[in-house]
Amino acid sequence: MVRQVVRGLSCYPVPGSQPYLLGLAQFAGEPLAVLDLHALIAGSLPGAAHRATVILGRGDEGAKRVLGLAVDEAVAVTSLACEECDQESGSLVAASTEVDGDPVKVLDPSVLFSDEWNPGVGGSDG
Repeated sequence: MVRQVVRGLSCYPVPGSQPYLLGLAQFAGEPLAVLDLHALIAGSLPGAAHRATVILGRGDEGAKRVLGLAVDEAVAVTSLACEECDQESGSLVAASTEVDGDPVKVLDPSVLFSDEWNPGVGGSDG
């Protein structure tokens, strides 16, 4: 679902929004909701060092849905085989694994596009 990684994307806050919503940006001439990945995963306040936005996209019944995830750094986009991961069912963090000896959380981006998904206050991924 990764469409693009954009550096330096300007994001404008939305008054009264949840802490994980950094705001809105413009991408390809359309408004783009930008979520703070750290706040979604850790349930804490957004960090200030966002240097990149990962643009996720999904096509649904003729309509394209996109959103951005603000991250500190985007090193690479890759695919992992399911057998390489310890599966966690039904949450935004779908699995965990190691890449070059470093722990990595694997997201299920389809959860973000689900009509039923609601992270709640404080960013829990339930």
